Amino acid sequence: MHRIFFQNPINGSRVVVEDVAEIRHLAKVLRSEPGHVFEACDPDGKVFIVEIVSIEDNAIYGKVVSSREESVAKKAFVDLFQALPKKNNMDLIVQKNTELGISSIKPYVSSRTIVKIDEKNSFKKTERWRRIAKEAAKQSKRSDIPQIKETFSFKEMLLELKEYDKSILLYENEKGNGFECLDSYREDLKSIAVIVGPEGGFSPEEVKEIQNCGSVSISLGPRILRTETAGFAALSIIQFLFGDMRGVENSQ
Repeated sequence: MHRIFFQNPINGSRVVVEDVAEIRHLAKVLRSEPGHVFEACDPDGKVFIVEIVSIEDNAIYGKVVSSREESVAKKAFVDLFQALPKKNNMDLIVQKNTELGISSIKPYVSSRTIVKIDEKNSFKKTERWRRIAKEAAKQSKRSDIPQIKETFSFKEMLLELKEYDKSILLYENEKGNGFECLDSYREDLKSIAVIVGPEGGFSPEEVKEIQNCGSVSISLGPRILRTETAGFAALSIIQFLFGDMRGVENSQ
């Protein structure tokens, strides 16, 4: 069933779709007609089954048939700080991390980041990633869309890390800590930052700066993962530890 995200809470029994792209998709691509239904998600995490009443050129009118609370409440919000990768690998990072339940993705530039982008190019890329996140959220039946932030600097990232209950640096030279170190105090963690470096890794100075912000270095095992893979692995492990990737009845 087609899913549409609304920016404002849905109140009452009447729903109006005014987004041009959504109107075109429902009317032209899906060939929807009055009597057909779609899912509407609002910012409060509610999902509504909406029956189409009429289709106009500039709006689709519908009525709420039923509603429910989406059973995907997070036990911890995980944000990904991702060093910009080469080529279009960021597209994949956004898509798959959205499917896995990331709360937000925050691209940044470090000393060994290969990609160089100007302000205009950065804006276009961010808008593209937001569209990818929206489509991935629909496909994975999320009731929310993760935030995709504007690309910022390494120094700006350091300032943001202090806002989290715990920040995790995925570091290939870490030999001691694994994700099991989160297990003992996971009940106290409500927000987690996962930091992934660029293809060339972090400089020693950058590692020290991140650690000085209170971040703990964690290993992903004996294999060296690509920058686009590391975030998937880390998020999957955290989601499992916090109950989001267990049986539905056991994750409540």
